[in-house]
Amino acid sequence: AEGAKAVVTVEEHAPYGGLGSMVSQVVGSECPKKVVNLSLPDAPVITGTSKEVFRHYGLDAEGIVKTIKGIL
Repeated sequence: AEGAKAVVTVEEHAPYGGLGSMVSQVVGSECPKKVVNLSLPDAPVITGTSKEVFRHYGLDAEGIVKTIKGIL
């Protein structure tokens, strides 16, 4: 993370207690950088196929790219 402008994690999980939380903790203590955690909300999610759910929450390729472009 030292040479990065930001760190982005993407997970099929709530935003707390998962990969994003662990990465935020390590990056924050070792080399403070902006960390963006893309995840499902910590609330009931919409129903549908995985593809539909991920698209709705911006966790598909298009949504991830859009978020990263917004960061850069």
